[in-house]
Amino acid sequence: DNIDWVEWNWKVIKALYGIADYVSIHRYWDNSDDYYVLLGQRAMDLDEKITVTANQIEAVSAVRKGKPMYVSLDEWAPPFRGGHLSTLALAQFFNAFIRHADVLKMANFTALSGILGRDPKTGATYKSPAFYAFKLFSTRCRGAALDTFVQSDTFRTSDYYTRIPYLDVTAVYDPASKRVVINVVNRHKDQAIETEIESVAGSFTGTAEVSLITSPDVDNKPYTYENRGAYAPKTETVPASGKTLRYAFPPHSFTQIVVGVER
Repeated sequence: DNIDWVEWNWKVIKALYGIADYVSIHRYWDNSDDYYVLLGQRAMDLDEKITVTANQIEAVSAVRKGKPMYVSLDEWAPPFRGGHLSTLALAQFFNAFIRHADVLKMANFTALSGILGRDPKTGATYKSPAFYAFKLFSTRCRGAALDTFVQSDTFRTSDYYTRIPYLDVTAVYDPASKRVVINVVNRHKDQAIETEIESVAGSFTGTAEVSLITSPDVDNKPYTYENRGAYAPKTETVPASGKTLRYAFPPHSFTQIVVGVER
């Protein structure tokens, strides 16, 4: 909440541009009892920190013209000991990484083993929704990050954060498989959002594979070992053809759609 980190960035980037490969930033997803602050404002804050740092690098590069410098988010994590909302925060971290893939080239998850749930009574581990979300991103989002345009209703959490979109969206195109992976977090607490997904560089083809992580919980209650059997993503297939794909994203959910594209 102070300007010191901006001044420090300037000092590091000016002194080490052309020498260092990365400038490091840390960002932990602070908890909040306010649902929309937790899922909306925190995401905007993360994007701001990456964007400001990237712009500082670009400003110096315009003068120095040395070898490129990139951003390393070398400490990051969603709220610890959380449940469903922490998983949605994790998904939004990954969306931010994809959105800024041109400059953010490294990201190190603090306490990576935390994506596995652990029973406090027995010490037994299990695959939590956070594990499944991590797996969906890390195994499928390969290729080129796409510049997505999103038009959706917005909400506000303060006089500064006044137009936060309900939908947080990224997309990745894999030229080897000719498939696009679409990642969507619906931040709306109560409402599903009907959408039209339009391709401007090809036509959808075949069958779209949908993976959904959702929960009735909006209080971020910790996951439990007893409920581990219910945590795998729900899956379905929907037909895909033409330039437009229609889908309704459930409230407070993460959805990944994998679909072929003919160009």
